[in-house]
Amino acid sequence: MKKIIIGGFVLMGLISSCSKSMSDEFVAYAGLGINDTVWTKVPISQGLLDTVSRDLGFQPMADTVNAAAGGKIKFNDSLNVSIPAGGCADASNNAPITGGTVKVELLSIRKKGDFIRYMIPTTSGKYLLESAGAYYLKLTRGIENLVVSPNATVTIKFQDFAPTKTDYGFFVGVALQNRDSLFTWLPAGVGSSPYGSITPWDSSSFSVPKRGYFLNTKLTNWISADRFLDTVTQARTRINVTMQLNYTNKNTVVFAVFKNQRTVVRLTSDYATRSFYSLNFPVNSAVTLVSISLIDNTYYFGTKDVTVVNANNISLTADKKSLSDISTFLDSL
Repeated sequence: MKKIIIGGFVLMGLISSCSKSMSDEFVAYAGLGINDTVWTKVPISQGLLDTVSRDLGFQPMADTVNAAAGGKIKFNDSLNVSIPAGGCADASNNAPITGGTVKVELLSIRKKGDFIRYMIPTTSGKYLLESAGAYYLKLTRGIENLVVSPNATVTIKFQDFAPTKTDYGFFVGVALQNRDSLFTWLPAGVGSSPYGSITPWDSSSFSVPKRGYFLNTKLTNWISADRFLDTVTQARTRINVTMQLNYTNKNTVVFAVFKNQRTVVRLTSDYATRSFYSLNFPVNSAVTLVSISLIDNTYYFGTKDVTVVNANNISLTADKKSLSDISTFLDSL
């Protein structure tokens, strides 16, 4: 089956419930949420992540093509999508669609702050990735979800203002249900993989740079152009972040955003130490820590620039912020 099911534009899940503070389950605090200092051993509520993504996210771009003829959609000067003739198929049997109009929706995540908006890290399991860009591609005809036809390839051409690199690979996003993360990227374009590929392009002329990548895909849903960072030969350490007592793993997510590359890491909550952490951090990494908390329908936000040199605890403080304030900061990353 060529289609990898990842979810909608916002990953969906259920809110856990529990009965006592030191159990493996989560119980809603009877008083004000801002006074709740209890941590839980289970992952953070997916419902909270969905709420944050909905409040901070933006609508996907959308346009249509003729199902039989296909076509090129120019979303803006630096992004277009090409659908070949007969390039869309019925999801149930992979039969190409030959009539009607296909709606093409594309969510583009290029800025580091946009990865945070959607609670999506640039990591593959415990390994760090640098991303040239991530996309959510959805094909529909009416209420019917479509896939890419078996013998077709959809191409997303996007511009990148950084110098192009030849070692970016094709990755797919996969939703997880475990204690470490709720989302990861998996390489799916190695060698002669049938799923997709990444190809740099450069049409620079004189002093005007114009370059980027072709993301060639046979899959819909979350796809990206990523590369593994070298965390094997470099000295590595663990990053540990602590916050005020009422910012717990039930209401808070913490990210580390690398300053010199498009790498965004969501820190894992550590129930034993009541902290947030991540492994395999290159020593002397300059990062911006970002925390987002939703307590009693009110947002709290923290940020701090640090250089990670060892596993010592880093203290991060959050304050009440409006969605507009948070969004403005994320745009600046």
